Amino acid sequence: MPDDGVTEAHVERETLKVDVNIPEHDARVTTELFRRTRLALIERDGGRCFICGRTAAEAGPLEAHHHPIERCFADEIDWQRVAIDCRAGLWGIHAATFDWPKFDPAHWEVFVDDMTV
Repeated sequence: MPDDGVTEAHVERETLKVDVNIPEHDARVTTELFRRTRLALIERDGGRCFICGRTAAEAGPLEAHHHPIERCFADEIDWQRVAIDCRAGLWGIHAATFDWPKFDPAHWEVFVDDMTV
């Protein structure tokens, strides 16, 4: 290959490491809503990871994480703002179609633990 000063197209793999400060919080609880909707999520999405698109057979055990709100941050959230953003579609169709009129911020777990949103 001649040295013409041009770098050929290539793949570069990068790893991103992020430190997240997690506030003090109550012990994790696996609610019935989380269990039930996690299974519904896996069935709905064909057992594919929403990040990489691979199945458990291709990538290992699938994890279900709270999205877009992590449990440990739920008490610090402006739920009115979240509802506005979700209804506008910023967090996807499933969060947009959540039953926001019946949502009570005092019971945020009905949104946070529902893996189908």
